[in-house]
Amino acid sequence: MEIRPEHRSGKDRRVARHYRFFNRRSGFDRRKSDPLFAALRDSRWVLVGLLVLLNVMSLADGLLTAFSLWLGIAKEGNPVLGSILGASPLLAAWFKVAVMIVVSYGIWRGRRYRAVLVLAPITLAIYAMVLGYHLGSLNGLGWL
Repeated sequence: MEIRPEHRSGKDRRVARHYRFFNRRSGFDRRKSDPLFAALRDSRWVLVGLLVLLNVMSLADGLLTAFSLWLGIAKEGNPVLGSILGASPLLAAWFKVAVMIVVSYGIWRGRRYRAVLVLAPITLAIYAMVLGYHLGSLNGLGWL
């Protein structure tokens, strides 16, 4: 029996492999069931409804703030809107609506990611608290 020389070319195949971790997950683990965020991710109509409700609440907040400012029982707490309000109340209203539309678009575009979807219910809860504050203060002052 004749022994022939090794004719392999390239790298030695016995070299240990190096593991490379590419994280392609979007924050959702398929093994776990999360009813709220999975519904926001999987059903676009649930997210659209939440974003529409968010924009309606923002508009209601703007109207109640304008009403409170017109009555003279409050002043604007947001310094950016306060400075715009000094220039033009209509411009402040448009700015508020435009910012909420941009935020809604950002949530819609990032709906694949859990961190972005967490923002939508948190923002909704914040607007609910702000509207509760408006209605409570107007009711406490006897305007409602």
